[in-house]
Amino acid sequence: MHVDVSKVSTALSLTVSDDIITYGSATTLRATMQGGAPSSVVRFDRRNAKGWKPVGTARVGSEHIATLDVRPSARSTYRAVFVPTTNRAGSQSSTASVQVHAELQSDLIGKGTADGRYTVYACCTAYFYVKLKPPHPGSRWIATVQYQTKQGWRQLGQATYRFEQDGDAAIYLNAVTGFRYRVRGHWNGDANHLGSTSAWRYFRYR
Repeated sequence: MHVDVSKVSTALSLTVSDDIITYGSATTLRATMQGGAPSSVVRFDRRNAKGWKPVGTARVGSEHIATLDVRPSARSTYRAVFVPTTNRAGSQSSTASVQVHAELQSDLIGKGTADGRYTVYACCTAYFYVKLKPPHPGSRWIATVQYQTKQGWRQLGQATYRFEQDGDAAIYLNAVTGFRYRVRGHWNGDANHLGSTSAWRYFRYR
């Protein structure tokens, strides 16, 4: 006698622990499976220009949850997939996306000396360095300079520059003595990375 045995239906949902991260950081993909067993294995895929590429697998635990840590270098979209087995039907989750902030590092360089948080230069040029991770050669970034008054920090100037081929850039800043200054860089972002603003860097002149 032929007997048809129906497979157990399954369903997957997918979430991420952090849907916005900084370049170099990790986030966790979390797939919840209905109809699964502790032995069930979930595959995680990332979408690329050619379709979907597997990035890892994880076994479903006692709480019907499978997790995988990922470290995307740019904006990425993921899905969870359960491949059909003898006893269980296959299923696929909806997608979940992770956005990635670029990291804009900065420093004051050259022949300045340290004085607390200030870099002290001989009159009257300071040197500001920025590096974007990941590199975006030729992309535009903005330098903002402020000076300190009794009422607080006030805008001195702002200008746009381009990153060099290795992804970094350096500019010189001319100003008068008698004031304290600070400078920072900002990159607006693009389709793959969210923008980033560096920390303020403080300087003055002898």
